Amino acid sequence: MFRGACGTKVRNFPAWSDSSAALIHGRAQMLAHHTLSRRPVYADDSWGSIYRNGDYCMPHSHLRSNASIVYMLDPGDDDPGEPMAGRLCFADPRIPACCPHEPGRVTQHLIPTMGPGAMIIFASDYLHSVNPHRGRRPRVTLSWNITLERLPGRAGEGWVK
Repeated sequence: MFRGACGTKVRNFPAWSDSSAALIHGRAQMLAHHTLSRRPVYADDSWGSIYRNGDYCMPHSHLRSNASIVYMLDPGDDDPGEPMAGRLCFADPRIPACCPHEPGRVTQHLIPTMGPGAMIIFASDYLHSVNPHRGRRPRVTLSWNITLERLPGRAGEGWVK
């Protein structure tokens, strides 16, 4: 089994008919609305990711979206021997914090602190990854790809994710 495929995915959680999922989905949409110049926003795709021990996510960016959101439901177990285990990392030359020595040259990662209930929004084309998770209890996140206009078709049609 390939462990770098971003954990186990559960799609379309806003359709679960669960009040907690609806509340978090609404919070994500409001964050996107306020962040993206208070324009209407649309969730083109949404998913939950469950990272078990050894799961990680290769560096990637997101298609079909202007912004992406990650909500930390449960960071799982910490690994005292590896403080970067299971952490979301950005390594993009457009992020000044990644290029402290020379603009456009990535020499360090931007690694946000994400405890339970933390929500982060970022440009979908930023290169990001998740370090291998270590722990018995899974790391669980919810994610959205946000657009400023409704797109035809569904996310995943006609392209490889």
